Amino acid sequence: MINWLAKDAYRQDVDRLLERGMVNYFDICVFKLDRKTIQDFTGANVEVETAEFAEPGPFSRWYGFDLQTPIQLTHFEAGDGLTLLTAGLETRPIFSWKMVREFDLSSAFITGLKWITGKPDASVSVFAREARGIVLELYRAESESDAIEFQDFLRSAGYLKELIIDRSDILSWQWIVRAKEKEIGRYTSRYDAQLFGALKSEQHEGIVDVFAEEVYSTCAQKRHKLNPKR
Repeated sequence: MINWLAKDAYRQDVDRLLERGMVNYFDICVFKLDRKTIQDFTGANVEVETAEFAEPGPFSRWYGFDLQTPIQLTHFEAGDGLTLLTAGLETRPIFSWKMVREFDLSSAFITGLKWITGKPDASVSVFAREARGIVLELYRAESESDAIEFQDFLRSAGYLKELIIDRSDILSWQWIVRAKEKEIGRYTSRYDAQLFGALKSEQHEGIVDVFAEEVYSTCAQKRHKLNPKR
């Protein structure tokens, strides 16, 4: 469970950690949350901050510790609820979702989950099917058993969207959006390509297809037809 602190107290505790060794900050997961939900959970109403290189703009940040692990929760004011949880650790975490489970987050965090750090070269992932049939890759698992365990955790924690265990997306692929046999968009993620394709379909562009294509090949490897009316 996270003990939320004022910024000055947090920095003092982090300084004491730094005296004993290096602390590296890793992005653990991304949520879609409103500011009030975070305030209710942390018990603190913090001021909006700005930084010269902050993306995507002004943000609010809450600080805390889970035992000896420093935690930062950053909510971007212009990011449509984009909220990033970051943890200070010596090395990049493995099975990071298990660490999140120990944080004892509220159900609003679990239902708002959009991504959690996993294995970059994974062969199996857990996906969520969102509105309009759009598929989001939530977690790139260490193994099939890890994927099943993560899926079971989400369901027990109240995650309501349909969950699917399937082959991981290939990160080197590009995702091509076509309408009326014409390419209208190209993306590095399936999710962004499907969002764009669904939007174009709703604008009466006709049947919109999304292809996966190897970066150095013109051969389509996967094809996903969108059905936004579903």
